[in-house]
Amino acid sequence: MDFWIFGFLDFWIFGFLDFWIFGFLDFWIFGFLDFWIFGFLDFWIFGFL
Repeated sequence: MDFWIFGFLDFWIFGFLDFWIFGFLDFWIFGFLDFWIFGFLDFWIFGFL
């Protein structure tokens, strides 16, 4: 029984925290990089064609 209770709690608590912390960081870091790199390239390439 303990196995289920603690396994379930661990899954929810740590899974949820990981999801928010790392998901959020990934979103900001990669989303921001994508935005700058591709947005900038598009701007230069298509803006001047």
